[in-house]
Amino acid sequence: MEESINHNKDIYVWSDKITSVLKSVFRTQELNGYTYYLKDNGEMFCLLEYTSPLYGFILEMSADEETAINNCGIDIGEYPLLDYDSPEEMLEYIMNNVNQGMEDRFE
Repeated sequence: MEESINHNKDIYVWSDKITSVLKSVFRTQELNGYTYYLKDNGEMFCLLEYTSPLYGFILEMSADEETAINNCGIDIGEYPLLDYDSPEEMLEYIMNNVNQGMEDRFE
């Protein structure tokens, strides 16, 4: 039923496609049961999957490992599947947010 409500967009298929690309670009580290992607500047991020109510992903960015371990990351983007035509389109928006990082967000 969830798929029909969401125009037959399978969140697990989208997740596999997006995380596959992220894993090919970034080093990864498992923390608190989540896969974090490590940026060269020390920041790290994870992509959280929500099947309800958002039916999409939330991008959480942490300034460093300690922040991630303490679950003090900041949500920097929401990506509902209904807003995108393809995983590739969504990934473009995710990468733009990741590349912006944290430093410009709090000035």
